[in-house]
Amino acid sequence: MGQQPQTAEQLFSDALELEPEARHAFLDQACRDAPDLRRLVDELLLQEERAGSFLRQPLVKPMVQPAMQQGGAGVTASMPETSRIRGSGGSEGSGSLGRSGRFEPGHTIAGRFLVVRFIARGGMGEVYEVEDHLLQGNRVALKTILPEVAANAQASHRFEQEVLLARKINHRNLCPIYEIFRCAESPPAFLFLTMKLLKGETLESRLRKSLLLPREDALEVFHQMVAGIAAIHAAGVIHRDVKPNNVMLDRSGPRLCVSIMDFGLARLNESDATAPGAGVVAGTPGYLAPELMRGHLPSQASDIFALGVLLHQVLTGERPRASADGSAVSPAASLARAPVPALYLQTVRDFLSESPVVRCRAFEQIRSATEERSLSHPGLQYAPTRWSRRRMLIASGAVCCAVAGGAVWERDRISELLHPLPLKRFVALMDWPPSSDATLKPMLVGLIDAMASELARAEAYDHNLFLIPHFSPSDVNTSAQVDEVRESLGANLILAASGRRSAKDLHVSLQVLQSPSSKALRTKQLRVPISEQLSLPQKAVRAAAELLDITHYEPDDKRAAAGTDNPEAYAAFQAAEALRKQDNDTGLEPAIEKYKEAIELDRHYALAHAKLAIAYCRLSALHSDPAALVLARDNANAALALDPGSVYAHMGRAFALQQAGDTESAIQEMTKALAVDPSNAQTLVWQAQLYADLNRWQDAEDSFRRALRLRPNYWLAHNELGAILTLQGRYAEALSEYRAASLANPRNAIALTNMACMYLQLGQTTQAIDKLRESLRVRPSAVASLTMSQALRSQGKTASALQFAKNATGLNPGNSTTWLELGDCYSMMRYRDAEAREAYIQGARAQREYQAAHPTDGPGWMLLALLEAKVGSASEARKHMRKGDSLPSADLDTQLNKSRVLELLGMRKDALELLSACFKRGATRFAVDLMPEMLSLKRDPSYQKIVGNSA
Repeated sequence: MGQQPQTAEQLFSDALELEPEARHAFLDQACRDAPDLRRLVDELLLQEERAGSFLRQPLVKPMVQPAMQQGGAGVTASMPETSRIRGSGGSEGSGSLGRSGRFEPGHTIAGRFLVVRFIARGGMGEVYEVEDHLLQGNRVALKTILPEVAANAQASHRFEQEVLLARKINHRNLCPIYEIFRCAESPPAFLFLTMKLLKGETLESRLRKSLLLPREDALEVFHQMVAGIAAIHAAGVIHRDVKPNNVMLDRSGPRLCVSIMDFGLARLNESDATAPGAGVVAGTPGYLAPELMRGHLPSQASDIFALGVLLHQVLTGERPRASADGSAVSPAASLARAPVPALYLQTVRDFLSESPVVRCRAFEQIRSATEERSLSHPGLQYAPTRWSRRRMLIASGAVCCAVAGGAVWERDRISELLHPLPLKRFVALMDWPPSSDATLKPMLVGLIDAMASELARAEAYDHNLFLIPHFSPSDVNTSAQVDEVRESLGANLILAASGRRSAKDLHVSLQVLQSPSSKALRTKQLRVPISEQLSLPQKAVRAAAELLDITHYEPDDKRAAAGTDNPEAYAAFQAAEALRKQDNDTGLEPAIEKYKEAIELDRHYALAHAKLAIAYCRLSALHSDPAALVLARDNANAALALDPGSVYAHMGRAFALQQAGDTESAIQEMTKALAVDPSNAQTLVWQAQLYADLNRWQDAEDSFRRALRLRPNYWLAHNELGAILTLQGRYAEALSEYRAASLANPRNAIALTNMACMYLQLGQTTQAIDKLRESLRVRPSAVASLTMSQALRSQGKTASALQFAKNATGLNPGNSTTWLELGDCYSMMRYRDAEAREAYIQGARAQREYQAAHPTDGPGWMLLALLEAKVGSASEARKHMRKGDSLPSADLDTQLNKSRVLELLGMRKDALELLSACFKRGATRFAVDLMPEMLSLKRDPSYQKIVGNSA
């Protein structure tokens, strides 16, 4: 009887390879003399059907099979002809395993994914290799969920949960999932998701060859499995189904790469309060921890047990020995002969312990040892670190995780004890102190950009972290000025980057400061030979992550890479980036020349082409230059030809399409950018703004909220979401978002002004004025001055309001709304009609100039119609109102402006009907009270009835 569980598991695995209808005959034959064994296998298959994983692959036996492999944005690897899977329709597909899927090669799914071939079928769906038309035909893996399962609400929820869990965790040893889709074509409707496709083989397939892995490969699997499981647990997730068939090996690079797949059984550790189902144990027989067999809930400790079984197989080629009653396991004698350091052998023994605490303590010890070794010597194999008696006592004295899924214990580093950082780390990234070598500034700006862009992604895992890049202008030369900048950014720490050049090397110093005059809390010194300067961005990113205690996010070296092998081209690119970041676009045209220089030095520099496209888009917007728009489009296309996975190239194309008036196509390009890099919060914000241009409010809101799930402290996303809510009349919700923006960036004048606007709309004038004063103290702005004018007018203080309106036009004379407010102030004062008319004329002139550069801006045309109506140009006002109506202009502010135009044109009935609709959408009386032309309308009984009905 002691051998029966092993035999049952083998039959269970063999049965999974077959179609469900073929399993019955197979088991009849295999178990004809063992009815008890047959019942056990049937029970295992029933549990598999109930708790099976959505991403599970059938246990086929190919030499090489496709996989979903962790990687950065880029072109997916092609599949060689020699790596066909049995059952894929190739010449090797004959025999009992030959089968096909629901979709034939050549079929297009959801109008986007062209089926290349069927890969496999699992218990919950089918896997295909497909070409993604929106990603220039790049190939990805597509997994369907069976229609009958998709029709079940609970099963659909599990499928969607799998995507959310997989996208929550970003680590090089975890397989990424891109997106989930619901498709109604070719009924019945079904769900599917997409993943990255690469060549490789499962660890299960490799172990079935009955050959032990080479020592180096075994240690790679050991180290990378520990790193991947640690990343899963750090995100609060339990995998629940760690086994060789859920591990992919990829040998396409210089080193073996290990990827953990299949989150189908995973659940968030902190939210899992119930067992998977009555009588069902989540996981795979042979990998279940003893406590699971006794009815306990899955935990991090049970994952570690399964990892122990897997690593035992890797080192010995066989599973641990099960006790007679199946309640425990013990290592095989062959483990002692495994050709690896003793620390690894003891770790496997501890992973297989009946005690969850012993497992967790061993896991933390090996994680710390291998992590430190790989950071210190990335090119070396993972030999054990020597453990001092003191270190062993420290490590063994902590309870690592609870039986039902407690938190993983982390050993405090000495530097953290001596130099702790605040719990909330709002970090301003600056190049400071200034270098006497001006040629180093572009390099430092590039490092800051790389650190901010990559490490901002860690905010999804650490809500107490917020990174704020600040590219120091030339007038920030003193400690007091640096402190002023830090306070204006709402930061409590500075990550300061400085550099110097020696005859052969570049030296970069990274310091964490509480103020520029204080002693550094932490410091990292980087030095690279000048010939290797292209490696600096990746080194700086990783050093910054360590300095800032960013532990739950693994930086992606590819995203931080220079993008060229030519140091001169990279230097020109860095100079362009520094020029591009100068205030008020003063460095735009010099930046364009530097981007062009970088391209001349390296014709294959895709990133330089992409950034040049974006710069040309900006030039076109500033000067209404159609030639610049053509150059933007051409450079974006060139970048995509060189690198189809370039996020910035898709952005450049999107901006060019938007300026050409094709916002729908621009959104498609942004969608392509997000498909390449789903965790890019900045792209999501830009996508949301494009949706807003089309009045697609819900889509815009969804994109902003996705961005905020990735970066909870991203003040700009909170602020822009507030703007979207404002345009819909959802003022209370908008106020909440503006408050969040202000909390994330406490001294940001824009967020303070927007809060004041919402207080005004909600009738809380005193609070509004307080916020406006605070905003103007931080930074005088035209918008804050204009809003203060409105607040004072609402209190009847027109003379005081007039002064703020004048300040607004002085601060931004090209903004037509400031002239509108100045005109409204004059029009509410005696004997100032001529001055009011002149202000409206100035506003109309400014707005016409704006519309010439932005002909598809519907709200802008309506504003111009209002200004024309104010000066008595009725025909022009009607023409511009019709133009505005023909474009997306459904936001509440624009509709209120239209009601003003209608009243000025003598169309009161239409004006009242529109006002009634606006009130129903959330408009308040405050806005109407500030409209001078509505004084007569407000006395109309119909208006009083409208106000009464909306109260």
